[in-house]
Amino acid sequence: MRRLALLLVAVLMLAAPIAGQEDGLNLPAELYTLKRDGTIQRIGLGAAGVSDVTPPGALTLDFGLSPDGVWMAYRTDGAVGLYNMRTGEQRPLDTTGASYPPYRGRGQSVAWSPQGDAVAYTTETGLRIAVLDGSFGDIVIGPLISLNWSPDGQFWPLRPRTTSGGSTAGSRTAPNRLSCTRRCPRRAGQRGSAAVC
Repeated sequence: MRRLALLLVAVLMLAAPIAGQEDGLNLPAELYTLKRDGTIQRIGLGAAGVSDVTPPGALTLDFGLSPDGVWMAYRTDGAVGLYNMRTGEQRPLDTTGASYPPYRGRGQSVAWSPQGDAVAYTTETGLRIAVLDGSFGDIVIGPLISLNWSPDGQFWPLRPRTTSGGSTAGSRTAPNRLSCTRRCPRRAGQRGSAAVC
């Protein structure tokens, strides 16, 4: 009888933490995943469960979330668009200058600025910055594997492609290292290239 009571207490002690969890993964924040079929899933907290947040009619190659978590910048084969995940509104961001990401699946190819006023994405020749006011800027440094913004929005840590011989194509940094490129200030009335400072 005593063994049975101890066994029952042990089972109850193990079951208590499991019953107290709100979700199976006990995530600190929502998790977004890009599936092989081009759909995007959001794994919510608690009872929110899993939901499809793919922009309607889009075969998504990569995506990035705005700092406020409302907008998604997504890229398709040759275009970059914006999708409001609350209202379902879709807006084209770039339908002519967005090329297929050179290194899909090896790094982040779409990134929002920390202020949420611009989206940077990789191209065949480097990166393109689309400011939400409609202006664009291109930085030509060779194909990139990954990009991101510094917390203050002034630099882009970039991961360039390396050749088989170990030298970095299109950049003067050591192989497999990040390089930082400074964001050029726009002059009054200037539209276009951000590569000229």
